[in-house]
Amino acid sequence: PLDSIVQVAGRCNRNWRRNLGEVHVLRIIDDRGQEDSKKIYGTVLPGISLEVLKNTREIPEKEMRALVERYFEEAVYRAGAERSDESEEVLENVRSLNYGKLDFSLIKEEPKIPVYIEYDDRAEKLLDEFRVAVRALKEEKNLNEYLKYRAVLRKIRAEMENYTVEVYQNEEKLKDLKPIIENVDVRYVPKDVLEAYYDDETGFKSGWEDAGEMAII
Repeated sequence: PLDSIVQVAGRCNRNWRRNLGEVHVLRIIDDRGQEDSKKIYGTVLPGISLEVLKNTREIPEKEMRALVERYFEEAVYRAGAERSDESEEVLENVRSLNYGKLDFSLIKEEPKIPVYIEYDDRAEKLLDEFRVAVRALKEEKNLNEYLKYRAVLRKIRAEMENYTVEVYQNEEKLKDLKPIIENVDVRYVPKDVLEAYYDDETGFKSGWEDAGEMAII
């Protein structure tokens, strides 16, 4: 989000060791084509930032205020809160350059549920190892063995993150997916039905895509 970029830029060259400090903004995309920023901040604010910065190669500091105003005005508009007291307070703080007072939460992301995609043989093997480790952890009485299984489980879960996507809780297709294990709300797409739920280019296939409809929010 642009407000986070501005916050980082404020720390650049703070000791005046150079005549001019530079902040380089990069879009980090993983091997599945998903942007890291959206995993942390959701889709709305990074999307607005990209729109504001589109076709811009360099931004002098003197132009930042105008960009930040555009960013927050668009965010307020997207939130449908242009007349609320909260949105007016946000915009007033932007106009007054009181960025330290901004706690921007007008746009609330819908809750999401992790979904494990059994994308390939490695994903299938990891899931088997995960289930074995969980069962062993529940049954193990020896403390040393218990700690060993916990370490193994942490390692497996870290690698499983590479096959996990976040899906909105209200997605209809989630109802058809079972948890990877009992009492853990991480859903699971088996490899034999992969094409029905996952696309290499677009990720998890929502019910909207299957219906051939487009939602405008």
